[in-house]
Amino acid sequence: MKTLIRVFAVAIGAVAIWFALANRADVTVSFAPLPVAADLPLYLLVFIVFVLGVLAGGVSHWLAAARHRGTARDTKRRLVVLERELDDLHDQRAPVTPDEAQSKLIGR
Repeated sequence: MKTLIRVFAVAIGAVAIWFALANRADVTVSFAPLPVAADLPLYLLVFIVFVLGVLAGGVSHWLAAARHRGTARDTKRRLVVLERELDDLHDQRAPVTPDEAQSKLIGR
């Protein structure tokens, strides 16, 4: 599986390098109402937009999963309490001798 991931990563890297070499021309990026403009190579602009998209998707996924993380945290707390109660019950239980256990199994 690691080999497949590495081959895929190398292929993506090769495509990214090929794209960068094929799109070295500068493009002007301006934010219309603001007097801000920049000349960037096209490949850099595409890379920046890609990174911003990955970050936005990661943040939105993290925010959407907050409810599930809270539920898991509450469930873990409840599990700890129940395990503690079970341990207390085991400690309170009277020890059973082998003869008592045998008689309970037979039904005497």
